[in-house]
Parts: sequence; C-alpha cells; structure tokens
Amino acid sequence: MRYLKYKSIKQNDMKDCGAACIATILRQYKSNIPISKIRELSGTNELGTNVFGIVQCLNTFDFESKAIKADMSIFDDSTLPYPAIAHIIKDEMLLHFVVIHKVEKNHLLISDPAEGLVKISKQQFEEMWTNAIIFTLPKENYISLSENNNSLLDIMKILLLDKKLIFHIVVAAFTVTLLGIIASFYFQTLIDSIIPEGALTTLNVISLGIIFLYIFQSAFESIKAYLLAVLGNRMSIRLMLGYYNHVLLLSMNFFATRKTGEVISRFTDASKVVNALASSVLTIILDVTMLLLISLIMFFQNAKLFALTLIVIPFYCVIILVFVKKYDELNHKEMEDNSLLNSFIIESVNGIETIKAIQAESEASKKVDKLFINYIHSMFKTFKLDNIQTALKQILQLAVNTLILWSGAKLVIEGTLSVGQLMTFNMMVSYFSTPLQNIINLQPQLQTAKVAADRLGEIFTIKSELDENDSEKIIHEDIFKGVIELKNVSFNYPMQRECLSEINMKINFGEKVAIVGKSGSGKSTLAKLLVSHYECIEGKIKYNDYNIKDISKKNLRKNVTLIPQTTFFFSGSIYENLVFGLDREVTLEEVIHFCKIVCIHEHIESLPLGYSSFIEENAANFSGGQRQRLALARSLLRKSPIIIMDEATSSIDSYTEKKIIDNLMIIPSLTVIIIAHRLSILKECSHIYVMEQKKIVEQGTHLHLLQNQGTYYNLLGYSE
Repeated sequence: MRYLKYKSIKQNDMKDCGAACIATILRQYKSNIPISKIRELSGTNELGTNVFGIVQCLNTFDFESKAIKADMSIFDDSTLPYPAIAHIIKDEMLLHFVVIHKVEKNHLLISDPAEGLVKISKQQFEEMWTNAIIFTLPKENYISLSENNNSLLDIMKILLLDKKLIFHIVVAAFTVTLLGIIASFYFQTLIDSIIPEGALTTLNVISLGIIFLYIFQSAFESIKAYLLAVLGNRMSIRLMLGYYNHVLLLSMNFFATRKTGEVISRFTDASKVVNALASSVLTIILDVTMLLLISLIMFFQNAKLFALTLIVIPFYCVIILVFVKKYDELNHKEMEDNSLLNSFIIESVNGIETIKAIQAESEASKKVDKLFINYIHSMFKTFKLDNIQTALKQILQLAVNTLILWSGAKLVIEGTLSVGQLMTFNMMVSYFSTPLQNIINLQPQLQTAKVAADRLGEIFTIKSELDENDSEKIIHEDIFKGVIELKNVSFNYPMQRECLSEINMKINFGEKVAIVGKSGSGKSTLAKLLVSHYECIEGKIKYNDYNIKDISKKNLRKNVTLIPQTTFFFSGSIYENLVFGLDREVTLEEVIHFCKIVCIHEHIESLPLGYSSFIEENAANFSGGQRQRLALARSLLRKSPIIIMDEATSSIDSYTEKKIIDNLMIIPSLTVIIIAHRLSILKECSHIYVMEQKKIVEQGTHLHLLQNQGTYYNLLGYSE
C-alpha cells in the first residue's frame, strides 16, 4: 500500500506502451486524457511511438521535456525529477517504454504499461535499458485537464433505449421471487398447523395451490429468460454494429496504425460488455429491491437470526476489495494476448502464399503456439483467481448458513421458535443470499466489462473522418469538371519526416497526366491527399478553385476515384463485386461495356457462369492481372470524372496494358492521373510529372523530358 500514490495506466495494445506512459505521467499530475487522443498527438503508428513523438506530445500538454542518453550513474543524482520515461528492451526482443516513479538504493519502482506497478532491482533494469530516458516536468502555466472517458457508463446509456422492456423483465423477475417467498411459508404451515391438527382437506387445498404456484413461477421464469435474451440481442446489435459502423467512418490513418486483429478483438470485448450489462439490469434494479424486501420479512420473522445473516456482508466486501486490482491486471493481459493472437492468425492466413513460398510454416506455427499458450495462460490465471474468490464466497456462505441453523436449533430447543419457523427462515436465507450473491458477483463481471468498455471506448472516442457538417459542405459535382491545382503542398505523417515538399501541379479537365518516380518518392502519398485520405500540412489542393477542405468527403470520393495497386474483392459473383458500392441501378450491358474497355470481358465470358461466376475471397481464383482489370472496371462503373491509377496496371502484361491505356486516353470527359514505375506506356500522356526525394523535379511531355536527359531520362533508361 506504500506505493498507492503512484499511478499506472495499462496499455490496450502492444504498440500503446509509449502512449500509456504519457497517460501515466499526466495522471500523476491529475490530468486524465484518453490513450486514443495521446496516440494521435504522439504519432503512434504500426511500429509504436518514438522518443520524439513522446516529447512533442508532452510539450502539447505544457510539459518541459528532455530526452537524453545516460548510464546507471544518473540515478545517483537525487535532484532529477520523477516520474520519467525510460526506453527498454523487454524479453530480449521487444522495444518498450516504462515510467520510472521512484529510485531507491538498490531498486526502481516502475510503471510497466503491460504489467502495472513493478519493483525491480537496478541490475535487472540495467540489463533491459537502452540508456534512453525522458525527463519531464510541468511548466508554471500547466493546468490539469480531464476528458470524460467513463466508457462503461457511456455504454450503459444504451439500456435507457429499452426502458419498457427492462420494466417487463423486472416485473417478471419480481413475480418469480415473490412466488418463491410465498411458497416458503408452505413448510411452516405444514409443520406447525396442518400436521399437528390433522387437517387433511386444508392439506389438499394448499398443496394443489402450491403446485399451481410453482407452475406460474416456472412460466414467469421462462418469460424473464426470454426477455433477457431479447434485451441482450438488442444491446449486441446496437453496440457491435455501432462499433463496426463507427470503424468504417474512421480515417485511413486509423487503419494504417493498427493491426486487423486489434480491431476485430474489440467485437469480443463488446460481447463481454453486453453480458455484464444485461446481468446488471436485474441486479441493480431488482436484486437490491428484493434484498431490502426480504430483509424486512426476515427481520420480523426473527431479529436475532437476521442479525446473524448480516454478518456475511462485511466479509464479502473484504473479499471483493482484495481481488479488485488483480482482476483488473489479469483482464487487461487476457484481452491484449487475445488481440495479439488474432492479429497474427489473420496475418498468417492472408500471407499463406508467402509462408509456403519461403517454407516458413514451422516458424508461423511456433509463433502461433507461443501466442496461443500465452493467451491460454492468461485465461487460466483469470480462472484461478475467479475460482479462489468463488471458493471463499462459498465457504463464507456455508459457514453463515450453518451458524443460522445452529443458533435456530437452540431457539427451537428453548421453545422460542417453532420447527416450521426455522425451516421457513432457512429457506428465506436462500432468497436473501441469492440477490446478495448476484450483487457481489457483479464485481468480476463489471471489472471485465470495464476493461472491455475502455478498449471499445478508445475506438469510439476517435472522431470520424467526416465532419459533423460534412453534408453541409460543397456537394455539387461540376467542380470536378475543372482544373485540379496543387499549390506548395507539403505533407508528413505524424512525428515523421516530410513525405512531400512544395508540390505544385495543375491538371486541366479531361487531361491525361502521369506521375512517375522511384519507389518512396511520394507518389502514392500524393494520390491519397487528392482523395483526402490525409490532409496536407502546408499548401492547398483545389478542385476548380474550391479548397479540398471545403468539399464534402463523400462527394469528393464519389467524383475522384483512387484505384490502388492492390484492391480487395468480396466473396460473391463477378457482377455483385463490380457494382458493389454504387448507389444506382446498373444494367449488365453497362457492366459489359466497361469490362470491354479494360479487356476483361472475353475472360469473363469464357467462364461457365459468365458474370454470375463466383469470386472467392479477395479474388483468389483470379490472377493478379485479372484482379487489376476487374478493379479498373469497377472504378469506371462509378462514372467519376477523375480517376487516379496508383500502379493499377502493374500486374497486367505490357500488350494488354497498352490497349487499356489507349482506351482510357480516348474518353474525352475523363481526367486520368496515372502513377507508375513502368514508363513505356506513358508516351501518350499530355503531361508528365517526375518526382524524386519527395519533390517534383521535372515536368513536361515525354519527348521534352527525354531531350532534357534528366531524371526522367535516367528512369526510362533504367527501366529498359
């Protein structure tokens, strides 16, 4: 308990360690900022967070920070400020950040985002440390900030949408319990009145009544279970589909900085939240009410025995408090391990062709074995903790039950309590303990749900790429039938080096232009800026003199279609895939027309079912060139006035590629921007931009650039 004042924020995913360390520092200084926002400000990507990003993020929150290289002697200086962030190598392979809270003579108290507060020896730390450390202190003008991040309470608002259904559940559950309480008095009446008096007629009537009462109780129990299932289904639909729909509206940067498994694992988290909230409906509303009602009945039955019954409550509270922190740690670990396992399984299935080509099946199997065993260990640790806590609760409850019977038997012997009253009270104890147990058992469920809700909340707090007023932005389509202009456009990904520098371009409507350059010169990044997947840091992109920031993103992407090198196809027919995403009716004749333009019609017609032929997931039953031609046909069907082809023909043979490009060149009302490495097809383009080292270094026609014998000339010579 001596370390209670030191904070520790857990990471949600493996790459969150840097962001979690920043969150820990902020929490230590009474600020509460969601990890999702810190990730964005620190430039966390698929590789994690770098030192520069951490320093810049802390500076954003009015901290003075300095990163240095040092050795262990630095910890002998008692004037240095803590907490500080250190960079380590964990498990001999993983780059990781931790927060150093306190330096003692032979030990360090650290906050490890993966494990929580840990006390380790200086020798252990030295073996892990990369010698990089960030010292930080709040500036004089620092003001603590707190952004609401109570994800579980926010999600609980979903329940309010079904108030009528919840009311019916409560009525059904209340009726079940009430009928059970009435039935418990049957034994008292039987033993204390009917049997001693030999009242056979009364026995028959009451017994038949009890049978009908049990029938009604079972009926209401079934109704309650049905209504709970309905409530759970409605919550699942709202939460899980709400999560999926929210993810669809996030920016490309979100997907570029997270693994697929991390996104998918949140669906499992959502089911845990739904289960916990569905249980809490009855517990919070009904069990508390029933507990109070039964307490009153038991008190009037026998105050002394009721007092003994209450002994269990403080002991339950102690058991809960002892296990709270450990449950939190284990739930975090289990969900993180599940996320890592899902991510690698998805990656290995998607990359199975590569795995087989390099004979890496054994390595992939070993990695999955390790990740799966880690996940099983995490689950088993949670199970053991739950098992221990359940056993303690059961021992406590059985001990109290025995104590009640012990004391009650004495009262019967003394003549102050009848046998029937003791049996009735003993049955009432079960009705008292059931709602009490339900309330107590909410603790592990709600803790699991809270961790899961926090992971979901991290995604929900990320703003959609569509502004709230996106529909109010410029939506008329005529602006895309004008000039595309880029003025001094510069761009860099968060906390990374510049990707584009002072790009200037002017493309007239209907023009066919090319952008060429070596790999890594910035061509694909430029294409993404033109469809607003990312926003330029400096400069302006204009469509017919309208700033791209003032144009509705939905309208922009409807009229400017980006065709990447690798496109995805869904399981279904060829026709279904080609018209996927279109908001208009498309005839087969129209589909055939565009398939002829991209030279794929003859192949489709040769298939047994033609355009009804089945496409496997991601068109695995088609060659790379055929997939690219299908992608081109799908994009042309959108009838966008502007298309951007980012290496969209790289897998097509030269002869077919030339025919496709020639077909596109003769479409007058279509602006085509071709990004390519293969330069032999670009001779017909009216203008060519040559990129090198993130800049446009040359521009002109094919012949003009050849005559200059510059970068374009060298690229062409190299390719030939």
